[in-house]
Amino acid sequence: MRILSALCVIMLFINAQPASLGATCGSTRSKGVLRQLQPGDRWGFISRGIVGRGTRILPFSQTRTVEVLSETKKSPSGTECKVLSMRTLTRSPAGTDTSTSEAYFTQTQDGTILIHGRKPADKPDIQWVVDPPEKYIPDVKSPLSVGASWANTYKMSDDTTGTQKSEVVGTHRLKIPAGTFDSFVIKSQLEESDGLKVVLLAWYVPELGTEVLTVSIAKTAEGLTFIETEVLVGHSLQKTAQDSSKRR
Repeated sequence: MRILSALCVIMLFINAQPASLGATCGSTRSKGVLRQLQPGDRWGFISRGIVGRGTRILPFSQTRTVEVLSETKKSPSGTECKVLSMRTLTRSPAGTDTSTSEAYFTQTQDGTILIHGRKPADKPDIQWVVDPPEKYIPDVKSPLSVGASWANTYKMSDDTTGTQKSEVVGTHRLKIPAGTFDSFVIKSQLEESDGLKVVLLAWYVPELGTEVLTVSIAKTAEGLTFIETEVLVGHSLQKTAQDSSKRR
């Protein structure tokens, strides 16, 4: 019960306009096609959460900067991948910690994001997708539409295996620090062989190429439970829009 109460407190951190899932919000409803991510694209997020084990619960907060780098990374199969860098600053009663992780991806012409590999902050080596045979797994399938779903079963080069299921369960207009957005709501479930289990709701804005709000619950094999809400507070497209306005 205290875990559920804490989740309600975290949700108060978000100033979202109430709307029913599946409702059509506004006349500029997105067509669901993901923008092509380019070097220099950058997004900033803040989050609040709790981590618990047994009866002990500790709060934490994070600031995270995500950026598409100008450099690329070639996969073992020879695919030239774009690099998504994620730099995170975490504050908790235990102290302050910084970490960096990366994801290596390509995009199809319709915008679908394909993950070829990843470098977690706590691992020294890159984990490349070795199964399925295509050597990649869809992360977000474009165009998004209510009812669309996709599922992945995969194996990484360090022998980690996993399954991920995602479904677009509705649409939602919400107001957050970065602005007011029409979004697609994606529910995902992930399980990996190291004991990690995650349930996540993501409010995804295709025109920005990112989720603008996520709520997640994760459990680890060590018995830790994480509950976290993350919200977009800024992105590089804002500056581009402002510069365009000044030129007019």
